[in-house]
Amino acid sequence: MANTIQSLATRLTAVETKLTTLTGVNAPGVDAASIQELDARLTLVETAVSGLINKPAADAVAALIAAPATQADAPVDAVVALSPSANVPTAAGIVSDVVSTVATAPALADGTAADAVTAAVTAVVTAEPEVVQDPVAVTAAITDAVAAAPAVTDDAQAAAVTATVTDIITAATGVTPSDTTVAAVSDAVAACPVQDAVSDIVASDAVPAATANAIAANVTADSPSADVPAAAAIVTSVVSDVAQSDANTHPDVVDAVSAAVAAVVNAAPEVVQDPVAVTAAITDAVAALPAPATAVQDQVTAAVADVVASATGVDTVAPAVVAQVADAVAADPELDAIADRLTTVETQLGTLGKS
Repeated sequence: MANTIQSLATRLTAVETKLTTLTGVNAPGVDAASIQELDARLTLVETAVSGLINKPAADAVAALIAAPATQADAPVDAVVALSPSANVPTAAGIVSDVVSTVATAPALADGTAADAVTAAVTAVVTAEPEVVQDPVAVTAAITDAVAAAPAVTDDAQAAAVTATVTDIITAATGVTPSDTTVAAVSDAVAACPVQDAVSDIVASDAVPAATANAIAANVTADSPSADVPAAAAIVTSVVSDVAQSDANTHPDVVDAVSAAVAAVVNAAPEVVQDPVAVTAAITDAVAALPAPATAVQDQVTAAVADVVASATGVDTVAPAVVAQVADAVAADPELDAIADRLTTVETQLGTLGKS
């Protein structure tokens, strides 16, 4: 019998119901009505199920990374035993080498840094043996996992994480990573998974409110506002509104809206609940992007203004705020940096010859 939207929707709803029982995560509660909605909801389910399957290994790796440096074999062996590679000697040896690399390292005090390293090691522990034994595949798995972890924004911590992940790749592949691979790891450490996830939402077709709310709840779960109901409601509303909007396909619009929404998701709860502060967070994030093509600046401005409206709870954004958004959209970080340097030399030059 050929698959139909209804038959797959019925199966998906049953899976979502079971997942709700296991995790408490909210599900739409109604059958999907389109391929796009099926795809969006199934993606959430796949992510949740993968998390449940990998949780024992991820928890064991996190505990090992948080512990003081140790040469004890038992914790390493216990982690390796959780791997699909445990019964494949060559692959198990690689997993053991990777786990030992972090087991003998000092504990990481910074939570975000620890999360990134945990993601890198867990990617190896939970990978299938054929991936573990393929240097290219295991390097990609590690880099992708780090990119999906929260961004490490502190420069010193980011450098330390990049070095540690490079050591993990060396342990996994038996060779020192190339400069290109190290650069890719550095980019992954700094990558914002929220922005990537939102980018997919922005570029996707509109989904019904129930599905949009489920998608938004999934994104909000990783926000600093997650445990502050009033702030969480704002974050959820912003993401849900974007999910219910028509797809944006122009790269400049996608980038700007993704940055704007990510700024809300990643902001502290007190910022999210302050209309002036959250507007500033949005415009600062947009201003940090390269300026879009002149022909689409008005379109980008309107799209970002819609995010501001969602975040601040207004139907129409005030003209002064629209102007603030337009200035942010038109800003060019490279020109701004040159302007700052030029101001410095102008000031220095003005002081020459003065006593």
